[in-house]
Amino acid sequence: MKQSARAKKVQRKLTSTDPAESSGVTDQGSRHYIEDTLLLKFLIARYSEMLGTDEQRLDPVWAGLGMVALHQNVEMESAFNILISTDSFTVEEVLRSSIDLFLAELDRLEKVDTTDWLERRVERRSLTPRTARKFLFWSWREGRKMSLTTDRDFRFYSIWELVSWLGLTSDEYIKEFEEKCRSSKLPKEKRLEEGLEVIKAAIFPRRIDNTSFQPLKTSTTQIDMETNK
Repeated sequence: MKQSARAKKVQRKLTSTDPAESSGVTDQGSRHYIEDTLLLKFLIARYSEMLGTDEQRLDPVWAGLGMVALHQNVEMESAFNILISTDSFTVEEVLRSSIDLFLAELDRLEKVDTTDWLERRVERRSLTPRTARKFLFWSWREGRKMSLTTDRDFRFYSIWELVSWLGLTSDEYIKEFEEKCRSSKLPKEKRLEEGLEVIKAAIFPRRIDNTSFQPLKTSTTQIDMETNK
């Protein structure tokens, strides 16, 4: 599982704080802040779900999120990096050991004063087409998972929104996503539904009407097939 370089690339995309390396969007509205405890709970839940599945590798976006979640603990971040950087461990071993690291860090953070936390500001950075596509496919899968759950659990919506926002590279799509999701006052369920339409259109690029967003008519089955390639 030699994917540390790819995971670090994703981590940089998720945690850039250098305006010189951003894509030029520097207003306050363009920034996101990651709540570490929520991200850790999200990773614990999703990594646990991956156990026992036919996962052949850990997706670079999942690995990058793991690096981000452990950024306040150098020792654990280093241990996680070793897990995802070597072929010495099976996917199941990586998942189980990662969950242990996330649980330990979550326990540590919940016991400390929140004023001691390191704020993790996130700004947009330019992405290569390949990396952007990985973000978009990840966003599609996670968004669909959230929208199809019977218990309508939107605890981790903000994380989905963040990664989706970062994966969009066209100003037109970014603007639509921010209007449909980030700035919207609608319930999360509706914001997710409309956000997925933007992600779907971005995966198979098409023009957006200047006055109203026209969702792409591509079937969800076709996109799901693409994400599994």
